[in-house]
Amino acid sequence: MGSVRACGYSPIVVVRASRHHRVGGKNGLLSLQPQGARGHSISWVVRAGKGPPLLPPKKEVVEGGGIISACFVGLLTGLSVVIFNNVVHEIRDLCWDGLPSRGGLRVLALENKWERIILIPTCGGLVVSLLNVFRSALEDGNSGLKGLLKAVAAAVTLGTGNSLGPEGPSVDIGCFFAVESVLWPSPAAESSLSLTNTTSTVILSAVIASVVSEIGLGSEPAFTIPNYDFRSPTELPLYLLLGIFCGVVSLSLSWCTSWMIVATDKIQKTLGMPKAVFPVVGGFSVGVIALIYPEVLYWGFENVDTLLETRAFVKGLDVDLLLQLIAVKVVATSLCRASGLVGGYYAPSLFIGAATGMAYGKLLSSLISHLNPIFHLSGILDVASPQAYALVGMAATLAGVCEVPLTAVLLLFELTQDYRIVLPLLGAVGVSSWITSWSIKSKDNSPKPDTDHLSMHNFDQCITKKLLVSQAMKTQYVTVLMNTLLTQVVTLMLAEKQSCAIIVDDHNLFIGLLTLGDIQEFCKLSKETNKMPEELKVSQVCCINDFCETATLTPMMNLHSAELIMNTHGANQLPVISEDLPVGILDRECINIACRALATTEYLSTLTN
Repeated sequence: MGSVRACGYSPIVVVRASRHHRVGGKNGLLSLQPQGARGHSISWVVRAGKGPPLLPPKKEVVEGGGIISACFVGLLTGLSVVIFNNVVHEIRDLCWDGLPSRGGLRVLALENKWERIILIPTCGGLVVSLLNVFRSALEDGNSGLKGLLKAVAAAVTLGTGNSLGPEGPSVDIGCFFAVESVLWPSPAAESSLSLTNTTSTVILSAVIASVVSEIGLGSEPAFTIPNYDFRSPTELPLYLLLGIFCGVVSLSLSWCTSWMIVATDKIQKTLGMPKAVFPVVGGFSVGVIALIYPEVLYWGFENVDTLLETRAFVKGLDVDLLLQLIAVKVVATSLCRASGLVGGYYAPSLFIGAATGMAYGKLLSSLISHLNPIFHLSGILDVASPQAYALVGMAATLAGVCEVPLTAVLLLFELTQDYRIVLPLLGAVGVSSWITSWSIKSKDNSPKPDTDHLSMHNFDQCITKKLLVSQAMKTQYVTVLMNTLLTQVVTLMLAEKQSCAIIVDDHNLFIGLLTLGDIQEFCKLSKETNKMPEELKVSQVCCINDFCETATLTPMMNLHSAELIMNTHGANQLPVISEDLPVGILDRECINIACRALATTEYLSTLTN
């Protein structure tokens, strides 16, 4: 288990000035003017930002503090998980009126109450949307309130039947209490004990949380486990083939979710839809799907019992319906995750795996029964019941989707308590995990395009319209006067790594823009006409071919408009002017970096949500 560390942030103010500069200025700008060089100034903006501290604060580790913290975190996590699951069940009973215990949602569908099936997930999406808006509006320091709102959003998502699972939010609850509490850092002198201390505290915390949750939720399995049946070693290759199918299904869930996230992001940018709309759309879509396939809704693990055919008075599903449920559940889960609904993959993975294994087992039984009269396979190949393949399929799909092969093996072995399942289980889980991990490695090793040289036209216009010039411009630039020597201008450009200088008057009012290319072109023309002045000044360059004339931008202009102005004038950089005073420089690299940063931030926000 990886350690989680929280980094503090502290305001940093940096002012760089050499020995012969005096500081002054106006409108929030600092003008650093060299005493020995007349008319040359360099303008700076000083910002108070946030950044990680250079040296983390030292903590005195009190002996026994890690053990006490582990017990405290385990207790709080266990209690929180119990409360979370009870809230989910209360919301579910309130919304669905105890339908799972009365035969399932197909009873409701047969009663032609389609409005209820659609409205409940949709209303759940509406509540989650409001909670997400409120959570995103909070400041970064309110991590406790944000965590509480996310847990409430997950409870509403699951209680109203949307196609996700409760285990992911439960892990988030544990992580919230664990940060800076369980994983106590060991002193450098005791580095050899660091792993032992961390492992022991994590195990202790997990045991306490498990005991508390078992007391609060009971020790009965979440779903009824059928008797496992293993008939002959010749069945083992069939389990390996099941592992291949489960690996492919796992990949389809991952690919479908990624595609849904990208599609949702493109729809949002193209149509300008707010993010708050998508959870409602997701809940409505799940409700519409549930009109035909009500099993895709989450109402505990009763759906898994239906697939395993362990529920009394509930008819099993045929192969055609099982195969349809696999595809529909993949789509519904991906849609819920991409739309911003809150939940995990654990429960959907078990459902999809059970449906895959059950369909596979029924197909095998049907195939063997047709081939047995011809090839007399009864003495060579005895096939177990479809429930046995469903159990192994659950573990193989869980291992492929969540990338937890050992957890999947131990889970199914604990549930069945049958040593005969170990070998088929290891084979199917191993093959499924290998397929998914191979796909991930192939994706990571594939050549990626060089995004550092992408043109701004590769960015969607919606991104450039969201950003202002003030958010992307350079606030460090060079200002010069009309009587400044060109040699001094070039020296300042070189010192500040700038390719242009803003021309101002004695009152710092904007006059024009002088680029290094303008100076080079002026020198070339002067050499050709043999009219090289004795003193080369900025004013002489500006008198030739309107070199210093340029378009200007304002801080509140969006980047899309700024880019259009650049394209119209064929410029790579333009000065940013506010009330006739220069406040910055905007070039194409600034726009590129700002848009890439915004696109990355939006993508990361979709992952965290």
